Amino acid sequence: MINKLRTNNPGLDIKEVSHDNFSKYGELVTNYDFSEALGWLNSESPIPDEGNCYVTGEAALEKLPLKGQLESEFWGGMPCQIGYCNGRNTMLNGLEYHRCSELLVAGTDLLLFLAQRQDMTDHMISSDKIQSFYLSKGDAVELYATTLHYVPSRVSEDWFRTLIILPVGTNLPLDKASGGVLRSRNKWFIAHKDAKAQRARGAVVGITGENFSLSL
Repeated sequence: MINKLRTNNPGLDIKEVSHDNFSKYGELVTNYDFSEALGWLNSESPIPDEGNCYVTGEAALEKLPLKGQLESEFWGGMPCQIGYCNGRNTMLNGLEYHRCSELLVAGTDLLLFLAQRQDMTDHMISSDKIQSFYLSKGDAVELYATTLHYVPSRVSEDWFRTLIILPVGTNLPLDKASGGVLRSRNKWFIAHKDAKAQRARGAVVGITGENFSLSL
């Protein structure tokens, strides 16, 4: 699959998440068993007819023993939420960051567009600072707080599914909208100028250059 994507997208230097370059953005997480959560994700979670869907916390996932284990070990005693993001995205469109790491587990093969906050100036960044990484089904990664990321891209004609695990409250609505790049609780977001849906919701334009679109 990855070789086909590389052929179809010669302008993107697509690397596997095991590549040394990924260490700037995060690391593979291999010491937890996500199989039960992924089983629910791939059998029960919905796929939208178009676009993407995101659930911050799913009760069925948060009942699993995995939640307590992650809270005790990965999050160092802090409460976490286990949700998911599914859909049919193939575009860059935007980048977000949190004041904490994000744990992402691939329910299907997928692709991530990633950049570093250090390459932003006044919440502006050129898309030539963005790298693309391929995750295989079952890969789990910690994305550092300094990593800019957004909705994954599918890598086939079907869809993508992924678990999204964050500290409790992240991505929930703010009590009072800021009107700037702070879009939700613990979520700062910038859009590409061509991302019409994101801009229609009030997102600030902060990405210059090409709005990458993955050719399948």
